[in-house]
Formats: sequence, C-alpha cells, structure tokens
Amino acid sequence: MALLAMATMLKHAKANHYAIPAFNVWDLQSMLALQQAAEQEDAPVIIAGAEVGDSIGGPSSEYWASLAVTCARNSTAPLAVHLDHGKRFESAMRAIRLGFTSVMIDASTLPFAEKVAITRKVVEAGHAVGVTVEAELGHVGSGEEELTKEIKAKVCTRPDEAVRFV
Repeated sequence: MALLAMATMLKHAKANHYAIPAFNVWDLQSMLALQQAAEQEDAPVIIAGAEVGDSIGGPSSEYWASLAVTCARNSTAPLAVHLDHGKRFESAMRAIRLGFTSVMIDASTLPFAEKVAITRKVVEAGHAVGVTVEAELGHVGSGEEELTKEIKAKVCTRPDEAVRFV
C-alpha cells in the first residue's frame, strides 16, 4: 500500500463511511507499533507528529520525518504522514519537503488577518504538490483547563470568523 496522500485516504473513507485515526508518535518504536497494528487490521492510519520545536526527535526534524515516511512507504496498510500543529510557515514547508502528505498550520494565536494570510500561503504551496492542509483558528482545549466565559471569548473560535475564514 505504502505512503498515501491524505486526500486519497479521506476520499475513500468518506465514500465508504469510516473514520481514519491519527496518532501522534515520537519515536521509531511507536511508529512501528502503529504500522504493525494498521497492517494487522488492514486499516488506514495517520502517523502524526506535533511540532514542539526543532528537537532532534520531533516531527520538524529530518530524523523523525525520515522514520515516519520510511515506515509509511514500507507498510502494507495505507499510511499517511501528518504534521500536527505546525506553528510557522517554515515548519509546514519543511514538512512538505521532507515528504509529509498533510500539514496543519496552527496560527490560532495570531490576529485573524494574519491567520488567513499564513494559511493561504501554506494551502497554495501544499496543494501545488498534492499535500492537504488543515488549519486551526482558535484554541482547542485539553480538557484540563477551566475555560471561563472571558477566556472562551478570547481564545475559542468564533462562528463568524470561521465562516469568513472558509
């Protein structure tokens, strides 16, 4: 099956009414376990890595990307490789160059106009080479923090902004 474009996986899932899980992984052992489980179940899976800086083991590193892309290419199950919560345009471009099939640009902390501008740039670059792009407008809670009415108004996605964004 090998490394698949995220768009291909999502199109098949939509047509056949199923979901595709994404798992954030950090090392070779977790990638291989994920690959093995996908192969045993003959199920598509998304290998994801959240950007946490340019550490040697993070998804923005060439080491992580090489492991994830190689794992996906050698799988008998359909696997995609996704950059989760890329914080900068440069991070998304690096992930695309390293072979990721999908990237997320998380510009949620920026003013609305800047969110739109950076997302547009990532979408144009990604779509030019068949990479899907996900974007985040507002805060996604972890369930651990208390979101007061004031905090929600400040950090959560506003429906009117979501409509304008789309």
